[in-house]
Amino acid sequence: MKKNADKLLLISILICLNSLSLPVSGENKSDTPPTKVTCFLKKHFKGMELDELEYNDKDGEYKAKYKDGYEVEFKGDKWIKIESDYHPLPKSIIDRLPTNMVKYIAEKYPLRIIIKIERESSGYKIELSDTPDLFFDKQGKFKKKKK
Repeated sequence: MKKNADKLLLISILICLNSLSLPVSGENKSDTPPTKVTCFLKKHFKGMELDELEYNDKDGEYKAKYKDGYEVEFKGDKWIKIESDYHPLPKSIIDRLPTNMVKYIAEKYPLRIIIKIERESSGYKIELSDTPDLFFDKQGKFKKKKK
């Protein structure tokens, strides 16, 4: 009888411990983002202090927030949005964009900094400081600007 009570107690403890580690639907913290996510963050935001890393299990998106205002969103292991609080995005990020896009922005908006990049299915949406949003196709060809 005592052995059965001990087994029952052990099973109950294991069930309780297991339920504490189960994710709750919605947003939660995930300590294990994909390797590509952590490599991307370490490479492009080296030396910056990560404030929080959230995982939304409803849509499979990670969001990294840095203390100095940078935010990066990932869908799976691919970045979909990179933005800042009016700080220029790291040069290593800009260098990953299509060359003709960067050249267009430098020629048309030489005094503006890129503060937000969104990767969309049709291309890129770029936000510069104090200008309308710029839209480019996947190859970096300018499409339109929109307020």
